[in-house]
Amino acid sequence: MKTELCYLNNTYRFTCKASIVDIGEDEQGKYIVVDKTIFHPKGGGQPSDIGTIKSKTSEFEVNAVVLRDGRVFHYGNSTIGNLRIGHEVALGIHALSRVSNARYHTAGHLIAFAGNKLYPKLNAQKGNHDPTAAYIDFQGHLLDDEIEHAAAMIESIVNQMISGGSKVEIKWEEKDGAILRYMCVPGVFEMPCGGTHIKSLDEVGEVKMKKVKKRGEYTRVSYLIVSQ
Repeated sequence: MKTELCYLNNTYRFTCKASIVDIGEDEQGKYIVVDKTIFHPKGGGQPSDIGTIKSKTSEFEVNAVVLRDGRVFHYGNSTIGNLRIGHEVALGIHALSRVSNARYHTAGHLIAFAGNKLYPKLNAQKGNHDPTAAYIDFQGHLLDDEIEHAAAMIESIVNQMISGGSKVEIKWEEKDGAILRYMCVPGVFEMPCGGTHIKSLDEVGEVKMKKVKKRGEYTRVSYLIVSQ
C-alpha cells in the first residue's frame, strides 16, 4: 500500500493522525511505515523532515525519511515504549526545520529562474536545498568575465522578487495520464516540483549568492539565506 503524502498540499501542516502498517529494520536502521504522513522524505534536493511518531504510551524519534516504491520509511529509534503494527499514532514534525527547508527550496527555484533569465545558455538541472550547503547546478558554462559578475546579478534579481512578496502556489496538472505537480509564482514562472514551499516570496528572506564556479559540465551557484 502506498503512503498518502499529506505534505504535498500544505507546507504548514505539522501534525496528523495515522495508522502503522509496517515496522522493521534494514541497513539504514529501524523504521516505521504509516498509511499517511506529513514527513517530507529526502529527495529533490530537499532534506527530510525530522520529528516524532507517538501513541498514548510509546514514542519513536524520526531522524531520516525515505520514499521507496511509493512507501515512506521513517527511520529512527524508540525513546519510550514500543510501537506496533495497527497502532493509531500522532505524527509531528519539527516546524522550524520544515519552514527553513521550504524557504531554501523556494529560494533555489528563484535562483534557477534568475540564472536562466540572465544567461539563457544555462539550464538549471539539479540542486541541493540543505541550509548547510545549498546550491543550484546549471547545465552549461559562463565565460570568465560573466562568472565574475554572475553572483551579484543573480542575487539582485532574486532579492527583488522576494521583496515583491508575490504569492507562491502549487498547481496540479494531468498530462499523458500522469499527474504532475508544479511550484508557481503566478505570472512569472512555474516549475515541476514535489517539495515544500513557503506561501509568499517575502517569507524567504534575503538571499546571498556565496559563489559561482565551474564544476565539471555544470555551473554551480551556491547560496545562503542571511535573514531569519
